[in-house]
Amino acid sequence: MPMTISPCMHTRLAAKSLLALVLLTLWAPHAFADALTDAKRRAAADLFKQGKNADGIALLQEVVRIDPGEYQDHLQLARAYEKVNKVQEAVEAYHRAQDLLGTAATAAVDRAAKAEIDRRLKILEVQTQKVQAAEEEFLKKLDVLEREAIAAKDVRAVERIFRLKGGIYQATNRRDRCGLEVAAHQGWQESGLSVKQGATYLIRAVGSSTYKKGVTVSPDGSTQMSDNGIAPLGMLLARMDTKVGTYLRIGSSHRFTAEQTGKLSFLLSADSKELVGATGGAIVLIEQLQ
Repeated sequence: MPMTISPCMHTRLAAKSLLALVLLTLWAPHAFADALTDAKRRAAADLFKQGKNADGIALLQEVVRIDPGEYQDHLQLARAYEKVNKVQEAVEAYHRAQDLLGTAATAAVDRAAKAEIDRRLKILEVQTQKVQAAEEEFLKKLDVLEREAIAAKDVRAVERIFRLKGGIYQATNRRDRCGLEVAAHQGWQESGLSVKQGATYLIRAVGSSTYKKGVTVSPDGSTQMSDNGIAPLGMLLARMDTKVGTYLRIGSSHRFTAEQTGKLSFLLSADSKELVGATGGAIVLIEQLQ
């Protein structure tokens, strides 16, 4: 005999189906996101096995941005940073893994991982201190040489010293200083340095740029205005990514206090037509003052 379904049963079945659909809708995006994150973890591990450390690091960085609470990810990232000689980043990743291990809710804490982290941090921090001491000593010597080169009006020597300082700043990933070369034929160029609101910075520049009008100038610029009307042709300008449209006239030396936090970009003042065929540029040092 065929089974008959009452209107009441129809209603209950429909309600259950609707509830299941709602739960599936709520669960599915999270499940998909977790599956994608796990896939990135596996892909990063494969890349590390292949020796493609930079690509593996990029993937793991995405993973820890999405799911920052897994100590294994930070530990793997720290190991990878060591392989590419990014010591400071490795130390930070080891510390993060250490913190997460210390607050692990489970009783079965990975003792082998803890021992590895403690050992690597001890080694790396000693190395870091030695390297930093050597860097500071070298920078002090460069300061002396810079003063002597300026007194002797040896422009080439000053440029070389600026390049050396800038290279050290970039290599050590300093957050309080930065060095870069600004090419005359390009538009706005990012420094990579984020200045902090209320902090005071000294920006200095050396070099020369030549434009198709036959004008060769220092970062202080020409006696004539650029066609863009912002500043003299070839003058070093700066702007913050948070205040596009507002410019600082830097020249060869400028001290300023940041009104807000943001990244700095630089330009040797020239209209787009004036950039064509321009050569040379400026070596720029940005240093936060104590």
